Amino acid sequence: MTDISSETMSVGFRYMRLLRRQTMAIQKKYGLQGIDVSVLALLVKRSGGGHCPLKGDTLKDITEVGMFRKTHISQSLSRLLEKGYITMERDTEDRRFVHNKPTDKGRALIKEEQEACHEMNRNLMRGFSDEERETFGRLLTRVGQNLDEELRKTAEEGD
Repeated sequence: MTDISSETMSVGFRYMRLLRRQTMAIQKKYGLQGIDVSVLALLVKRSGGGHCPLKGDTLKDITEVGMFRKTHISQSLSRLLEKGYITMERDTEDRRFVHNKPTDKGRALIKEEQEACHEMNRNLMRGFSDEERETFGRLLTRVGQNLDEELRKTAEEGD
């Protein structure tokens, strides 16, 4: 069996470095922090009905995703509100909860970030045939599923 772990790690780290540069350009352009873009992206995905680890749009819901601390999320939501990327609406049934909704401006920012990432990924797949891209996608999906399984195991062991 071929040992691909060092090459996989190397490619993974380089991909993350390139992705970080891409994200930092968006952050700089709009005067946001990394957490701001991440929180806004979660809210946009959640409001669009797509696959998202977020079950709702309250501060508590965002905190349960486990990416950031509650205080940092709260500060991020304040920045996003101040810059017009989200609105905050008090829950009509339980006034203790505030729903955070992306605005059209917020959706446009995330769309721009996603388009930049898609362009980056298209550039990385340059020179691959359609069949090779399809095979790579299937293999990467399988690796992702194995990663999720290993992450669940290590999380259970940590409990």
